Amino acid sequence: MLTSDILTYLVYTYLRVAFANDIFEKCNSTRPFNSTIGTCLRQSTVAQCLNDNYTTYEDDKRCQNNGYIKCSNLGLPCIPDKYILERFFLDEKACGLDLSQNLIDALPDYAFKDTSNLSFVYISGLYLNENRLRWISSHTFDGLSHLKYLNLTENCLEWKDSFQTGMFMPLEAIEVINFKRNKFFDFIELDNEFHYMTNLSKLYINPYNATGNFTLGPGFRKLTKLTRINFAGISPNDCSVNTITQSVFENTLNVLELSLRECNIIDIDEQALLPLNNTVAELDLSYNRKLSFTGMNKALKGLRYSQALKTLRANMIYSNLELGIEFKEEHLENIKTLQNIETLNIDLNKIEIFNKKVFEPESQWPTSLRELTLAGNRLTAGEYMKCVFMAENITHLDISRQHLDYDPFANYGRMDKSTSLYNRHNKMHTNISNHEFLKLNLNTIDWWSVFKTSPTTFSFTCECDNMLSEKVMCLPKQINTIKWRKSFIYSAIPPAVVCGASRLKHLDMSFNLFHTWQGPVLGLGNLEFLDLSENYCKNLTTDFFLGFPNLLELNISGNMLGQSFNPLKNNVSHKLFANLQNIRTIDMSSLKIVDLSQSLFQNMTYLEKLNLSNNYITTWTTDLRSPCLYHLDVSGNKLSTLPENLTTYLENLTRSPCNKGRNVTLVLGNNPLVCSCEQLPFWKWLNVAKVQVYGKSTDFCMLNGKRYYLSSVANYSRVLDTLSDNCRDRYWVSWVIGGVSVMFGILMTICVTIALYKNRWKLRYMYYNRKRRHTHQGFECLFSNDAMVSYAKDRASFIKKKVVPALENIHQLKLWVADRDSMPGASVAENIVHAIYTSRKTVLLVDEKYLNSSWCVYDLNMARLESVESNRNLIIVVMMERIPVMKLPLNIMRMLRNEIVLEYPENEQYIDAFWTNLALEIKK
Repeated sequence: MLTSDILTYLVYTYLRVAFANDIFEKCNSTRPFNSTIGTCLRQSTVAQCLNDNYTTYEDDKRCQNNGYIKCSNLGLPCIPDKYILERFFLDEKACGLDLSQNLIDALPDYAFKDTSNLSFVYISGLYLNENRLRWISSHTFDGLSHLKYLNLTENCLEWKDSFQTGMFMPLEAIEVINFKRNKFFDFIELDNEFHYMTNLSKLYINPYNATGNFTLGPGFRKLTKLTRINFAGISPNDCSVNTITQSVFENTLNVLELSLRECNIIDIDEQALLPLNNTVAELDLSYNRKLSFTGMNKALKGLRYSQALKTLRANMIYSNLELGIEFKEEHLENIKTLQNIETLNIDLNKIEIFNKKVFEPESQWPTSLRELTLAGNRLTAGEYMKCVFMAENITHLDISRQHLDYDPFANYGRMDKSTSLYNRHNKMHTNISNHEFLKLNLNTIDWWSVFKTSPTTFSFTCECDNMLSEKVMCLPKQINTIKWRKSFIYSAIPPAVVCGASRLKHLDMSFNLFHTWQGPVLGLGNLEFLDLSENYCKNLTTDFFLGFPNLLELNISGNMLGQSFNPLKNNVSHKLFANLQNIRTIDMSSLKIVDLSQSLFQNMTYLEKLNLSNNYITTWTTDLRSPCLYHLDVSGNKLSTLPENLTTYLENLTRSPCNKGRNVTLVLGNNPLVCSCEQLPFWKWLNVAKVQVYGKSTDFCMLNGKRYYLSSVANYSRVLDTLSDNCRDRYWVSWVIGGVSVMFGILMTICVTIALYKNRWKLRYMYYNRKRRHTHQGFECLFSNDAMVSYAKDRASFIKKKVVPALENIHQLKLWVADRDSMPGASVAENIVHAIYTSRKTVLLVDEKYLNSSWCVYDLNMARLESVESNRNLIIVVMMERIPVMKLPLNIMRMLRNEIVLEYPENEQYIDAFWTNLALEIKK
């Protein structure tokens, strides 16, 4: 893990430096510039621009009446003297002007004066970002009295050398100004220029000097409408201010949103945020990798007991190379005083564990906190997990991207089907009626036994406490949403109980590795949204969805559940969704489904959207009964047509009261539709259907050797016309061809029968004579060895000391022994085949280790095949020890009945006789 972090950090550092160098390269490579006069004063530039009614910036209002002039990326060196437009717009009044991504390096006086065909008096948005600006004159913005949005991002401006006195005086109406990615080495006297902009509400600016004075001076007190200050950089090197001093925000008393994101902050003075105590509602300290939780807690000292702050973001305030973090109660020292905080983001901080005191004996989280995100940390199991339920007011929890390597069900929640929760068995519930509604106390009842008695009506209530949390999963009682995605948890989902989740509506566990969904998971009876997509699950049981009776939306896409849904592989596949009677939306795309049970969706009377795209369905076999279905996606399957019962059902949906006011849609693209006479009714339906059918522009079918594309209704009509003509003309041809084929088949059958009967004796002779086709004289001359000896590796010493001396030295036989005679450079398999082929006999020294050796089994099978193919008896089996019949494989038992079998004697006095008998068998 540490190596991965180092590599990530090195790549990140390289990209950061390279990106920063690229930004300011243009500022050092521009043509010579006279800062006193300005190059644009000596040139006349004409711009051919477009006019439209859109804008690309969220802080600018959309232009009306086509009053937006787009002159970006034209290579303009100066502000144009004349604008030639594609078309005129109403009253020739411009409300927006985009001169971004050009080569403009100076803004001279009266740069935006009216031209002969355009008036800039009413312009509200001006974009000069991504130019080479290094100079703004005093009267540049004269006449722009209605300007509300000004974007000067990513230029070469330097405070205050690039700004002439009084340049912002005309901008009385300005509301948003963006100076990001310019060089502000300090903010000294910045207020002297800004105090004219009394309507300014949002200021985007990057401090560029780690040790500069960035105090927002007294002039900012006049900006009473300034509610958002954003120091955040666009890239990691844009903002650099090591310390936020006590005086930085002392003159900005109305700020509601403050972003200090990614500013390389090391320290924030305890009193720096005190002036904002009564106003700031959103604070972002993220991506200051040297700040730490200690520094964050220090910064929040000025906001203690604030009633205004509602959102605090402190993501990645630790370096990428830090060790794992233990989150302690002192990190919440000032956060817990915030009276109205609702959202806390502490993602990507390498948190590995929570100190138990964060939750117990009393929760340190603010009572007003509703949304807590811990995504991208490294949470591992610990005692704190048993008391998480103490943070009872949290409604939204995000613990995604943890990359856990432990089973979350290992310590609690896993239920053995044969035992109770506390190893107690209460027999009083064994005869419970299937219609009885149960509320159970988990401390006194065997929930699994009762559940199996009445699974469809089983229910219970449980309240979390310290004793119960030792046994089951306990959640905060107000929890509404849990996101646990992309943590790659490798586990099954066994039968489990969750307590305290009566208000849980939304559960996202996608992009993990929950490979088996056994269930049921009880306690989530009010869950409405469940996402288990992309989990590579292969096994789904009929019990799994029984714990989600009120589920409205289900996403199980991207798994491997094809066999679970296939009625030929799983005879209870029709029961998988039996309890999902209230479901509205199901995503079953990319599940490798080949076939579906006919009654799989029979209980879903409220189903509205069904996605079965990107599967392997070749024939539609399932029934849909919901009168409310309005969207069916079967794209990316193997369907050649749709059956009449489905098209009739879809057509009836267009008249259903449920679908009043909405269109019924069928997505059919990427299917190999067939243009043939058999599918003619389907093509007729496509042309008259009230259902909106969608395909892809690449869809086509082959007809008369020609491609017919199916991207529109007109294409369907063309296919139908051609297909109708062809089918009408070919009906009589089909009958003639069919009749002639039948007659020809009958005639050929009669001829073959007569020929077989006349030659019946000759065929018998040829059949019985084929057994002698391999017998010939001089067969023995083909063999270079008398015998190939097959043995287990542990018998090598026995071969060397016993077998070779007895058979080669005494009986003058030539043996092939693997450890001695294998050809160098050849594979083991090649040596074995060659040895058997060139040997008269094959001797198998069989014992238990021989039967367990894969290469010995290979010897045996190759010898058996050679014996069959060459029609000769070449196998001699030597039983080296007594092996029980139960341990003998079937093929060995068959060989013992059909081949020559010798037993190696246990008594030494019979050894010589054994070798003599074996030598005689080899020589036969």
